[in-house]
Amino acid sequence: MIISHSKKFIFLRTRKTASATIQSYLLKYLNPKTDFATRMSGLGISGMNDDNFTNGPSHVTINHALTQNYPIKKENLKDYFIFCFERNPWRKCISHYHYHKEIAENPGVLWAKNMSFDQYIKQKNFPKDKPLYTLGSQTITNHIAEYENINEEMKYICDKLKIPFTGLERHIHKGKPVKSLDDYYTSETKEIVRSAFQWEIQELGYEYE
Repeated sequence: MIISHSKKFIFLRTRKTASATIQSYLLKYLNPKTDFATRMSGLGISGMNDDNFTNGPSHVTINHALTQNYPIKKENLKDYFIFCFERNPWRKCISHYHYHKEIAENPGVLWAKNMSFDQYIKQKNFPKDKPLYTLGSQTITNHIAEYENINEEMKYICDKLKIPFTGLERHIHKGKPVKSLDDYYTSETKEIVRSAFQWEIQELGYEYE
């Protein structure tokens, strides 16, 4: 999470959307005296003015930030450009599965190590990030960017923030490309994901493709 008082924006990190890469890029343009960013210790990415929050969640919900003394107040949200990234849920689940099966190192997150993809889907521990950027039923973001168009989205965001966009460098924890969803999903598991991500599919127009 980034709360930039100097640039008047809040970036909410969602899962499996290159959020570590995006935060790493934006850190270069923050004011170290006024701005806040959560650290990502496991990735070697430092935070900013976050000494009191080192044991907080890695993906901070807006509700958590408002209730746990993070440097933002609800009445001031209207003054900030708030954004996050989302991703096609069928592909997001594949990335989430492979991360926890093959990449995750912390013993506490190795729960998918011995799971098949079908088992992963049926136990429904999905990367649903809507709670990160909503308060109750209200979406508080000004912009939900599409991971699939990450460079175009970052250009738009950086223009909005009046900072240069020179391109994203190394994609941290980038998964392997998936050509066909049918290599992973059955008709049953496809519908399980559709049911779990109804809001994202309806609001953001995602399709099984």
